[in-house]
Amino acid sequence: MHYSEAVKRIWKSFKVQRRLFENECHILLLFVLDDDKVRLMKHDSNHGGWGDDAVDAQLRDEIGESYECCLEVIQDIYKAVVDM
Repeated sequence: MHYSEAVKRIWKSFKVQRRLFENECHILLLFVLDDDKVRLMKHDSNHGGWGDDAVDAQLRDEIGESYECCLEVIQDIYKAVVDM
């Protein structure tokens, strides 16, 4: 396989995985926020909703025992994507 083809394949896979991650985060946030606010937050990493303790508390209530594990996975994936 030619080098550029391999790079294209890896890049395509990365883009797909990134989109899947973004979609899962969107769905998760829909448990506690309306779609318009979630869309605003997705497009603005400095949006106040990201640090809103009330949103965090609502999400914690909604997903219960899965919250800590979910948070760890999201943080790990986010770090991996940012580091790329």
